[in-house]
Amino acid sequence: MTISHIKELAKLKKLIPYFDIPLQHISSPVLKRMGRFYDEGYIIKFLDQIKKTFPIGFIRTNLIIGFPGETEKDFDKLMNFVDETKFNNIALFEYHDEPLAASSKLENKVGYDIIRARFTKIRQLVNRQLIDQEEMRKGKKET
Repeated sequence: MTISHIKELAKLKKLIPYFDIPLQHISSPVLKRMGRFYDEGYIIKFLDQIKKTFPIGFIRTNLIIGFPGETEKDFDKLMNFVDETKFNNIALFEYHDEPLAASSKLENKVGYDIIRARFTKIRQLVNRQLIDQEEMRKGKKET
C-alpha cells in the first residue's frame, strides 16, 4: 500500500479505517537488511497520511526484535518510534532463524540474551501504551 492508496481509500463511502501494516522495524539499515523497499522517512510520511486522512482510524503493526545486524542504536530508534507513534495495537516477535529464510544466512546475529532483554523492554512500553489507551477509552462512546 502506498500514500496514494490511502488518498484513494478516503474516497470510499463505506470503509472501516483499520490498517494492519507489517512495518517490522523503523531503522533504515535494518529495513534494508530485511530487503524492504521503504525506509524510515517513507514510514513516517505513510503513517502521517493515514492519521491525517482517517483521524479515528485504527493502526496495528508488527515488529521484529533482534533481526541480524540490529544494533543498540537501531533498537533505541525502534523504542522511540513506538513511544512516539502510539499504535492502537502491536504484535512483537523475537527474531529467530528459519532454515529457508534468506535472513538465516546473514551475519551479525544478535545473541538470544540481548534479543530477550530488548523484547522485554519494548513489551513493557507497548503494554503501558495499551493500558493508557484503554483508560482513555473508558466511558467514551465509539463511533
